[in-house]
Amino acid sequence: MSAGVDGVPGQLHELASRAAALAEQVRARSTQVRGHARTGWSGPAADAYARAVATEAARLDRCAGRLDDLVAAIRGHARGAEQRLDEVADLFAAARQALESSAGLLPRAGGGR
Repeated sequence: MSAGVDGVPGQLHELASRAAALAEQVRARSTQVRGHARTGWSGPAADAYARAVATEAARLDRCAGRLDDLVAAIRGHARGAEQRLDEVADLFAAARQALESSAGLLPRAGGGR
């Protein structure tokens, strides 16, 4: 990628990395929450607590999954931006080359050709 135009894809990759790290934290919390489901007690309160823990862990898992989807989308967008920027750089280089090569066909100032 051309120097000076890679800021946006770089920022997108950084954002994706931060989202991926957050997804890992959410997954770790889900594991911690599930670990607290085993209380050693029994009865209706224990059953209610186990359901609450399962519900919260499932919510955390869904959140982590949504973050994973976000990471994939951001990384795909960054790759697309990198490709477009590469195309722009190639087009700029071709335009500059065309300008330079066509300059010899023009008359020079002062009466030349």
